Amino acid sequence: DQVTKEEIATSVEKEGNIGDSYKTEEKEISGYELVNVIGNTTGTLTMDKITVTYEYRKLSDVTVKYVDENTGKEITGIDNIVTTYKEGDTYTTEKKTIEGYEYTKDSGNLTGEVEREDIEVVYEYKKIAGGVEVKYKDQVTGQEIAPKEEMSGLEKDPYETEAKEIEGYELVVIPSNANGEMTVEKIEVVYEYRKTAKRK
Repeated sequence: DQVTKEEIATSVEKEGNIGDSYKTEEKEISGYELVNVIGNTTGTLTMDKITVTYEYRKLSDVTVKYVDENTGKEITGIDNIVTTYKEGDTYTTEKKTIEGYEYTKDSGNLTGEVEREDIEVVYEYKKIAGGVEVKYKDQVTGQEIAPKEEMSGLEKDPYETEAKEIEGYELVVIPSNANGEMTVEKIEVVYEYRKTAKRK
């Protein structure tokens, strides 16, 4: 191993007569890649011992995952990216733009130096919510009596709404979904009012 200088496969010793030709070959070693050869891989045997050293570097995978923060599962249709590096190489990753989702956070190890162990990088996203539409209606006629309000956000984001003071009306129904969590579907919150009696 080029970094640790430890032997990662059994040495091979060959004997012969002075003047005989020799040839050495690299080995395929799982999880390693040949990066350097020290010495002559072919030649003629002499009185002195000839050493040929094949230097390898450990290979590690950097896996990039794109995950839905709310479910903890990988986002359907978005493949993991797996790249193999040699120990000591630097790696970089990048977030993706994913339709219907918004990036929220990551695992923090977006770039760095490859070590002996595999690395996992996680980008987390939340689905874009359908939003919340708040309406203020006359209970009898069903007509809107004040401008509606709209809120946007991400799936499972909390939302809060409140009734309005509307001149000439009193609040009669506070909706059960006045507060809650946003969903992928649009949420409609309806406050119902009734006209107040006119004083003579």
